[in-house]
Amino acid sequence: MASVRKRTWVHGDEKRSKWVCEYRDRSGAKRRKTFPTRAEAVEYKIGIEGELQAGTHTPDSVSKTVAEAGQIWLKACKVGRDGHEPVEASTLRQYLSRVGVFRAGLDAPLAHLCNYRPIMARLALNFAPAWSGRDE
Repeated sequence: MASVRKRTWVHGDEKRSKWVCEYRDRSGAKRRKTFPTRAEAVEYKIGIEGELQAGTHTPDSVSKTVAEAGQIWLKACKVGRDGHEPVEASTLRQYLSRVGVFRAGLDAPLAHLCNYRPIMARLALNFAPAWSGRDE
């Protein structure tokens, strides 16, 4: 079960605060994420509890990035896997050329793929104003 609390501290003469969502993952490790507003922390808490119950949660700190997963996949395409032949050289060249199109989102953890907005926001910076960030 996750919890949300307000964290306050003093920096110099200024009082600061953030909202913290804390939970334990499937392995029992304590995890924490901070947010500027309570609403964001509560929204995250609800999502985390659902993922934990479904057994699908992977913390960002242990998730492979899209780039790492892509490299594993490209290697499997190049040498073959699970009894499959390698892909044709022209197919591999096409796969490699398309990686450049999505370079902006490749540093995102795979765990973010269930919420595509952070990745799409980065891609929008490269393709603006063609993609506005709104669902059509």
